Amino acid sequence: MGAPLSYLVKAPRMSEMASWLTCNDVDPHRVPYPSRVFVETPDGEQWFIRYEEYAYGEDGFIMYDSATEQFAYVERSVVMANDPPMWWLEEAAPTGETGLLPAA
Repeated sequence: MGAPLSYLVKAPRMSEMASWLTCNDVDPHRVPYPSRVFVETPDGEQWFIRYEEYAYGEDGFIMYDSATEQFAYVERSVVMANDPPMWWLEEAAPTGETGLLPAA
C-alpha cells in the first residue's frame, strides 16, 4: 500500500472539487476552505476519502473552540464511490508519515 494522496483545495479547482465531493456524498459546504482532502486505501482494496468537516453543535451552528480561537473540526471518512477527476492524479501529492503537507 502506498502513501495516501492529498490535495489542498484551492480556488482554481474549488467548483470541480465540490462536484466530486458531492458525487461521493460529502457536503462541500461543511468542508473548510482551504483544507486537505485525502484519497487512501488502508486495506489495499477499498478506497476512502478522508477529510475534515466543521463540527456542528446541537443548535445547528458551527462550534467554536475558544482555546484555539478557531472553528472546531472533526475528521470524516467515506467510501469513494466515484473516482477523482483526472487532474487529481497530476496535482495531488503523496503524503509523508504525518499525512499532511505544508500549505502551498
